[in-house]
Amino acid sequence: MSLLETMSPYRWSASWAVWGSVDHPEPFDASSDLRLPVGPELDKVLHARDVLVGLNQSTVGRDAAGREIPADGKPWRNFHTSAFHNDHFLAEAFRGTDAWGAYITDLHEQRESNSANVHDDAIATEIAEFVVQLRLLGATGGAAPRIVCFGAKAFGRVAANADQIAIGIDAPASLRIVKAPHWSRANARVHRAQISVYRDLVHAALAAA
Repeated sequence: MSLLETMSPYRWSASWAVWGSVDHPEPFDASSDLRLPVGPELDKVLHARDVLVGLNQSTVGRDAAGREIPADGKPWRNFHTSAFHNDHFLAEAFRGTDAWGAYITDLHEQRESNSANVHDDAIATEIAEFVVQLRLLGATGGAAPRIVCFGAKAFGRVAANADQIAIGIDAPASLRIVKAPHWSRANARVHRAQISVYRDLVHAALAAA
């Protein structure tokens, strides 16, 4: 069974670090195709060596003009919506890296646009669910993944529960947990609203891990 099939129970909330095409050599910009290219070739690049973790989903999907995207019943849409959410920044950051093809999920189930309102009241349950996903991915034992967290809150909450995660996946050593900046427009003070700056920041974070 392929990883895509294995992880299908999470197809409405999670996705994979592949955008546009399986092998995307050209830089991404606001006009790029950001969809997950589901097809036979996709299975060749999916992996669990890295697992990317966001804090939570925003309330609604929006297109490049800011218009709400109606639900279309297509899976694996999270992290692949539009330039309005700066998802092209995320695609460009991982293009050509070892993390291309990695599994991406969110820590919390809450849908909230303002990260300040994302509470951790159910963190124990949500960490346990994250462990379930890692185990389904086969990211256990010596195959424990590098975990790349977007933003200080996601990083802090994963790091604070690292021991529970490590025990849950039978990791033989301390987990590698990386903090990468968030790609959102709201984080422009960090990436200066420049896709090349964001790419460099993510590459630096990955290189340091």
